[in-house]
Amino acid sequence: MVYKYSTRQLTSKLINLLKDYKYQILAAIIMMVISVVLSVYAPKLVGKLINSLMRYALDLSDAPSKTLYNDIILIVILFAASYLIRIPTNRIMAKTSESVVQKLRNQLYAKLSYINIDKSEFDGYIMSRLNNDVPNLKAFISNTIILFLSDITIIIFVLWMSSDIDFKLSGILFALVIVYPLVIYPFHKKTRNYYKIHQNDLGNIMGFIGDFLKNRKMIESFNSEEYSRKRFREYNVKQKDSYKKSRFYTEIMYPVNSFITITLQVILYVYGGYLVYTGSIDMGTFTTFVLYYQLMKKPIISIGNTLNSIRTSYACLDRIYEILDMPEKRKKEFPEVDGINEIKFENISYCEIKDFNLKIMPGEHVSLTGDNRNNLIKIFLGLLEAENGSVRVNDFDLSQYDINSNKNLIGVSTEENYVFDGTVKENIICGDEFDPEEVIGVCELIGLHSLIEKFPDKYETKISYDSNNISTHERKLICIARALIHDPELLIIDYNNNLGVDLLIKIIESRTAIVLAPDDDVGDMLNMKTLSLN
Repeated sequence: MVYKYSTRQLTSKLINLLKDYKYQILAAIIMMVISVVLSVYAPKLVGKLINSLMRYALDLSDAPSKTLYNDIILIVILFAASYLIRIPTNRIMAKTSESVVQKLRNQLYAKLSYINIDKSEFDGYIMSRLNNDVPNLKAFISNTIILFLSDITIIIFVLWMSSDIDFKLSGILFALVIVYPLVIYPFHKKTRNYYKIHQNDLGNIMGFIGDFLKNRKMIESFNSEEYSRKRFREYNVKQKDSYKKSRFYTEIMYPVNSFITITLQVILYVYGGYLVYTGSIDMGTFTTFVLYYQLMKKPIISIGNTLNSIRTSYACLDRIYEILDMPEKRKKEFPEVDGINEIKFENISYCEIKDFNLKIMPGEHVSLTGDNRNNLIKIFLGLLEAENGSVRVNDFDLSQYDINSNKNLIGVSTEENYVFDGTVKENIICGDEFDPEEVIGVCELIGLHSLIEKFPDKYETKISYDSNNISTHERKLICIARALIHDPELLIIDYNNNLGVDLLIKIIESRTAIVLAPDDDVGDMLNMKTLSLN
């Protein structure tokens, strides 16, 4: 398993993702540079202060000058300002990352409606992009980008300031910068692909758990709990192995870091002490270089941790754009028409449906029975793709046009009775604008209004995620109200005996209707054309 995109491609995608926030990021970078300049300039003043104190201690100066006290105050101000400036910097990046992540989630959610996802992939594997990869990317934008740039800027400014003071001692700092990347790069190259594998394995675990939670009752009914646990252990072991591989070289890197930095630090102390002893430099200069080394050592080591974060984030970015760059199967919007003149199913074949033909004229009522009736409607709605044949409305092929895009033409209430986590009103109007009287009118037509009036907050009552706070019948009626709210010309409705024939007659009169019935009784009672799809 390797990256789908190169580092350069992923960097380009990241820049494109952040381009709408370039001014906020630029402001954060400017403040970060100011913070670095202040923190790098302060050690130079410390060295000057050390020399002044030593002259005073050795009675080379009569008394501490006023400048000495001013230098102390200035050093404190510089260090304080350096750290205080980081507060708005972090705040800007936190807000920017939240905006980017919100935009990214919206793009992913919209994309999922128009792509074909391999049936072998778990739902949770796809969900892991939203729940795992996107938050990792958010942390990267919020913290890692500025931290990485800050570390690089500190190193550059320290090298510049130190080389201006003493070129010999600054050579040790240059050695740290040169040796460290030569050692780190092989580790980075070794572990890069393992981070992507680990993120994929995490997605598999999330997917497996998601599928288990949806189907645990069925697993229990088949007495397959032990088999399910065995498969989970296999996924867990695989994830553990990929994690160990992704972290192995990284764990080696830490002691290597310490060895390099401590070795060069000892060289700096010994050589710097020797230069002080021989009078080549003063104690203040030596102190400045010690502070510079300490200042630069932190970002040098930090870069190792930052590279881990970058690897993880780029692996997440790669997985996110695997989804975003998938080819779409987006249909054209159904044209504006005066009405439905004709619906034709021509030689439809799908699984057990073979060469099915049906013509429905305006105002006609048709009853479909049999185990495959829902599959036929899913083909009509574009949820399934027929193996052969076509469905046409007004001679427009529905394999090319999305009939659902025109809500005034079609209303659908299927056996799933889907409701979402929102209020009763929101479930009926689905984001469209309707006057309260229109909503109440539809609900009164089907006998739902009196039931809603008994709810705690009436139409503003929130339906729980699992819809346990409403009955099955109430949920069915809410779905029918949703199907009728646009007063569609064609109504597709799943009928069961609890609904009642009188209500069915009321809602299908004066419109074309396809009734999904459990048997032939409804069609016989209402004198409908009845077709069986067994």
